[in-house]
Amino acid sequence: MAESLDGWAKIDIIAKGLTPIMLFLLGTMYSYYQSKVAEAQKTADRVATLVKSLNSDKADEKLTAILLLKREKQRYPEEVPDELLATVVPTLVNIAKNDRNAEISKQAQQLVVEVTAKTDSAFSESVKKQVENIQARVYIHIQDENQRSDAKQIENKLEEKGLIVPGIQKVNKGSTTTELRYFRKSEETEVNEIVKLLQQLSITDAKAQYIAGYEDSSSIRPRHYELWFSLNSLNRSSN
Repeated sequence: MAESLDGWAKIDIIAKGLTPIMLFLLGTMYSYYQSKVAEAQKTADRVATLVKSLNSDKADEKLTAILLLKREKQRYPEEVPDELLATVVPTLVNIAKNDRNAEISKQAQQLVVEVTAKTDSAFSESVKKQVENIQARVYIHIQDENQRSDAKQIENKLEEKGLIVPGIQKVNKGSTTTELRYFRKSEETEVNEIVKLLQQLSITDAKAQYIAGYEDSSSIRPRHYELWFSLNSLNRSSN
C-alpha cells in the first residue's frame, strides 16, 4: 500500500511540475491563434479597402488597388476571403473589358481569372472568354456642341455594327479633316473598314490616321480608336 501511495506521490509531483509547462504551451498556442485571427482580420480589412478603390476615377489609384489585391491574394491565400473577392468579379470584368488604360485592363484581367479559377469551371471559362475578348472601341471627339446631335447618330450606327462607343467628348481643337486615329499598324485593316462605314454615313472627309509611338504602349489598349470630327463634317444630319 505504501508503495502505491509512493507511486501516486511521484505522479502528483510530476503533474505539478508539468502543469506550468502545459499552461505555458496552451497560452502560447492561444496567443498564436489570436495573432493569426488578428492578422486575418487585418488582411480582410485591407482587401475591403482596396475593393472600394476599384471604382476610383483615378487611374493610378485603380491600378494600385488591383496590384495590391493580387499581392494580398498571393501572400495570404488563406486569409483573403474568396467570398469578398467574388463580390468584385463584375467590377473586375468591367475594368478588364472597358478601361481605356491597357495596363489596368491587363491587370484586372489577370486578377479576375485568378479569383474565378477555383469556382465552377463553366463560370470560370465564361469569365475568361469575356475578359480576353477585347472589342473595338471608338472614342468620338467633336469641336462644337452643335455637332453632338449628328455625332450621336453616328454613334448609334457604329454600335449597330458591333463597335463600342463609350461616349462623345467635346475638344477645343482638332483636325481640319475627320480622322479615325489608330495606334497599332496591325489594326489598319479594321480601321479602313470603319472609315468606309463612316463614308457611307456621309462623313465624306473621313480618313485613317496612324499615330506613331504607341505600338507597345501600356496606356492605350488594343483596338482603341479615336474619331476626331472636323468642324465641317457634321453640318447636316447623318443618314
